[in-house]
Amino acid sequence: MRGLMPTRTTLSTALLVVLAGCKSTAVQTSGAAVDSAAIAKAHEQWIRAFQQHDPTLIEPLLADDLVYYGLEPFTKQHLIAHVRDTSFTLASVSQHELRVRVLGSARDVAVATGSVNAKGRRAGEAFDLRNHYTEVWVKHGGRWRCVAGQEVTWPVKGQS
Repeated sequence: MRGLMPTRTTLSTALLVVLAGCKSTAVQTSGAAVDSAAIAKAHEQWIRAFQQHDPTLIEPLLADDLVYYGLEPFTKQHLIAHVRDTSFTLASVSQHELRVRVLGSARDVAVATGSVNAKGRRAGEAFDLRNHYTEVWVKHGGRWRCVAGQEVTWPVKGQS
């Protein structure tokens, strides 16, 4: 996959792939389930931001000091720039698993893990990617924000 596009763009694609999930598979208490559902809804909003190239949808979901790791660090500013990039189109996204674990007595930290496939075009070239990820979300003022993550992304077999 790294050969398909520049590294930072690849990471924004991976972040989009990461946040494609909508359903949590974790069995949780009702309070944690509500928080888990809120993070799943945030994932849907993240996808819409890329589909509509609208940074106002994604900005409130990201901590100002967000750091996401793939081959190199990726910041909030880089991600917002890539949302604006109209050379990226998303044809399909399929979430294989999104598991959200809400932690702590205050239920203000969550870890999301999952696996996603995404197909689309970037600068005229098709991509078909698979991604596994781990993210950390923190609740501030009643709103969840992604503060950190790490992903592994690669082309689906048969793609270059």
